[in-house]
Amino acid sequence: MHTYRYFLWLLCLLSISACEVLEDTTPVAVPSYIHIPSITTGSNLDGSQGDAFHRIPDVWVYDEGVLLGIYKIPATIPIPRSGKVNLNIEAGVVFSAQLEERIPYPMFQTYRITKDLKENMVDTVKPEFVYRSSCVFPLIEDFDRVGVRFTLNPLYSRAGDTVVRVSGPQALEAGKNSGKIELTPGTESYQLFTTENFNLPGMNQPVFLEMDYKSNVPRIVGYYYFEPGQTSSQPNEVIRLFNTEGEWRKLYLALNQETAGTPSNTLYKFYIGLFKDANQQADIYLDNIKIVY
Repeated sequence: MHTYRYFLWLLCLLSISACEVLEDTTPVAVPSYIHIPSITTGSNLDGSQGDAFHRIPDVWVYDEGVLLGIYKIPATIPIPRSGKVNLNIEAGVVFSAQLEERIPYPMFQTYRITKDLKENMVDTVKPEFVYRSSCVFPLIEDFDRVGVRFTLNPLYSRAGDTVVRVSGPQALEAGKNSGKIELTPGTESYQLFTTENFNLPGMNQPVFLEMDYKSNVPRIVGYYYFEPGQTSSQPNEVIRLFNTEGEWRKLYLALNQETAGTPSNTLYKFYIGLFKDANQQADIYLDNIKIVY
């Protein structure tokens, strides 16, 4: 009996010893870092892509195609290795003006860079994002060109309601114009729609409406559509934009779900509208309105 207990005790010691021998001694990789203090955007100098003004709050960073994370700018980003690395960086935008929903903006080219990174060292990167060369801009309204590509819908406005250009402190950017909606006293609704109808791609191809805006009243962005041989549809609301509390904001509104289910020759007319109390003073500013696909 004593011999049997001694044997079990010896077996336990050998098991513990074996576990210690098998301990993982794999070295932990020492990271390197990139620091992105800011980003810039560019557009064609001929004005064919509109203004380059942007609101990109964060970036999506990929190492050899693997997403490392989404980082708010400015950011210092750990790269889990050193040496030569191929990084892809995408511009992140607030999708459809909802702060909790972010996407990499598909209209901008991916910023690609190769770096020779050192362990525990920080290398600064300043990405510049430009539109993809294949992008098409059927609508650009920055209020700096001849004419305005929007007009007031007479069904939702009163005599005297108008759109004017403003500059100086009221404008989005120094030295440029913005649009201001001026409403007559007592106006309760208005609708500003495009002077043209647009034929947009279907098949769920990315289509976006971009717009800078500032407003003290809620507004609606929507569209009418005209199927081949048919009259205009009723207004279709896409999104409601609320009081911006005196700040300029930017909308990146996806339209591909709106265009996916209609015939290929369908035309679209886009509008910006509101309904308000007759006694409420409305201060509404617009700029850099684009449709891009």
